[in-house]
Amino acid sequence: DFIDFCHGFLNYQVEHHIFPDRTHFFYQKSQPIIKEICKKHNLEYRQESVFKRIGMTVDLMIGKTKLLRVDGI
Repeated sequence: DFIDFCHGFLNYQVEHHIFPDRTHFFYQKSQPIIKEICKKHNLEYRQESVFKRIGMTVDLMIGKTKLLRVDGI
């Protein structure tokens, strides 16, 4: 898909970390199932537009923002 390409397929990070050896086609098909599981267990499934993600990436690259760091991990 064009949208997936624009995201660099990073819109399937959750699916990739659950199933690291699978194809992008598998991630596309499994995404609705993973979203439903997250909803059932009251877990956030963050999904943002290509434009927001590009903006966030540029902000990170130019030093406007920093990555969040969780202590103890």
